[in-house]
Amino acid sequence: MNKPRLKTIIVLLIVSAFIGLAIIYKCACGKSDHLFQKASSNIEQYVQEANIPSISVAVAQNGKIIWEESFGLSNVEEKIKATPHTMYHLGSLGKVYTATAIMLLKERGFIDLDKPANEYLGKVKIEAYEGDANDATIRRILNHTSGLPWMWTHLYENEIDRRPSWDEVIGYYGKIVSPPRDRFIYSNLGFGILGNIIERISGKSYDEFMKSEVFSPLALTRTMVDTGPSSEEDIAQKYTHQGRVPYFDMICKGGGTVFASAHDLVGFGMFHLKNHLVNQKPVLSDISIDQMQSAIESCSPQSSYRIGWHISRRFGYHIVEHGGHVLGAKAELRLIPSKNIAVAVLSNGDEADTSKINDWIFSELLTRYKFLSGLRNLFSVRGRIGHKTFSPPSSLIGTWSGEIVTYEKRHPVQITIEANGNAQMKYVEKDNPDNTGVAPLKGTSPAFNNSIFTASFPIEIPTSFTQRYPHTAYIDTKLRGTILSGYISAQAWEPQMPHFNVPSYIRLEKMKR
Repeated sequence: MNKPRLKTIIVLLIVSAFIGLAIIYKCACGKSDHLFQKASSNIEQYVQEANIPSISVAVAQNGKIIWEESFGLSNVEEKIKATPHTMYHLGSLGKVYTATAIMLLKERGFIDLDKPANEYLGKVKIEAYEGDANDATIRRILNHTSGLPWMWTHLYENEIDRRPSWDEVIGYYGKIVSPPRDRFIYSNLGFGILGNIIERISGKSYDEFMKSEVFSPLALTRTMVDTGPSSEEDIAQKYTHQGRVPYFDMICKGGGTVFASAHDLVGFGMFHLKNHLVNQKPVLSDISIDQMQSAIESCSPQSSYRIGWHISRRFGYHIVEHGGHVLGAKAELRLIPSKNIAVAVLSNGDEADTSKINDWIFSELLTRYKFLSGLRNLFSVRGRIGHKTFSPPSSLIGTWSGEIVTYEKRHPVQITIEANGNAQMKYVEKDNPDNTGVAPLKGTSPAFNNSIFTASFPIEIPTSFTQRYPHTAYIDTKLRGTILSGYISAQAWEPQMPHFNVPSYIRLEKMKR
C-alpha cells in the first residue's frame, strides 16, 4: 500500500471517530431518535424479511437506559404488539440468574463453592462412573467442568408426562461421565442440580427464592420463573417457521426457565456492571460480581465459561455475555465492562440472529467496534464452504467394544470407525436383533476435535423414559489411549415438538486386530 493512500485511510478513520463522538443521543423508549436510528431501521427490516415474530432490545450505558424499542408481535394470532416490557423466555441465559443466587448464598455463608455438591443434596447423591464424585464441587458445576453430561427435557401441556422428582432425576442421570476438571461439558443438568440445592438450603421453591432474593431487590418487576401456562398479554408466545410452539416446561429449572423483558434484562446487566442503581438493592458485593466474570480453573483454560458467564474478546473488546435458545425463542445479554455498556436482545422467533443484532447496536456506540465489524463483513467469504469431511486419525480407526450403562441396564455395543470416515454402531446383544449393523445417521457426520469424538446414529437407547418416543443416539466421548468414554444421549427430535435429550454412560475399548 502506497503512503498517500495510507494517509487518506488514517484521515478518514480519525474523521469517523470524531463524528461518532460528536453524535448527541437521548433516551428513546419508543422510536429511536439519533444514535440508534440505523440499528432500529436494520432490525425493523430484518423482522420483516426474515419473518421474525418480534424482537425487543434495550441498551444501557453508564447506568442509564439510553434506548429500548420493540419490533413486531409478541402474539401473532391476537396481533399483540411487543413492547420493551414484554417478557420472553431467556433459555440458558437463565443460568446467570441461578449463578447469581448461588453466589448470594455463598456470601451469606450457606455454600462453599469448593465443597462437593453432594454435601448439599438429600439421600440421593451424584455418582461417578469416572473420577470421584467428591470432586464435583459447586464451583465446577458452575463452570461446567464437573463431568456431568448434557441434558434437556420438554414437558408439554397437552401431554400427560409426570414431572419426575429431583431424587429420580439425580438417581437416573446425575452420573459423572468424565473426571471432574478433565474437560468442559455444557450441562443443563448441573444447573438443574444447583436449582435444587437452592431449594434445599433456602426452604423455598426455586421460583419463590428467585423472586424474593434476586428479582425483587433488583427491581426486576417483569422477570419471573416459569411456573405454568400464563394468559398474560405481556408474555411473548414462542414461534418457529412451522408455527406457534405449544407451552412446555423443563425439568432442569435452574438451567433455563427464567422469563424477562428487555427493560428488566438490561437492568440485570447494569447490576452486573456494578452500576449501583438507586432503585436496586445489591444482592451481591462487587467482589463477587468480579469473581463471576474472572474465576477460572487452571486445568480448563480452554473453556471461556466462568461462573455463569461466557468471556471472550470481540473486535478488541473484553466481552461478558450469555445467550439462550429454546424452541421458539432466542435471547442474548452482552456486556462490555470497560465501556460500561449493556445490550439486551430478545426474540420469540426461533431463527432470530441475536448476535448479529448485538453487533449492529454496538457498532452505533463504539467507533472501533463499527470499523472492525465492517472489515469482517467486507472480507468475509460469501457463502458457506461445505461440511468438512471426517478424516479420523489412526488412533481412532478400528473397532471399539464396550457398553452403554443406563439407569436400568447395561447394553454391550460396538462402534467401527473406518479410514474413509465411515462409522457404524451396533448392539451385540442377542435379544436386540433389530439394533445391529446400523449405519450412521443420514445427514450427520462424525467429528474428532481435541481428543473428543462425536457422532449421531439411528439407534434407540431403551429405558422406561425414552421408549415413549422414537429417538436417535448422539455420542460424545474422549479418547484416552485405547479407551473412548463419555456419554451417549437419547434424542427425541420431532420438528415442532422436541421431547428430550437424556444421557447414559458409554465406555469403549479398542479391540486388537
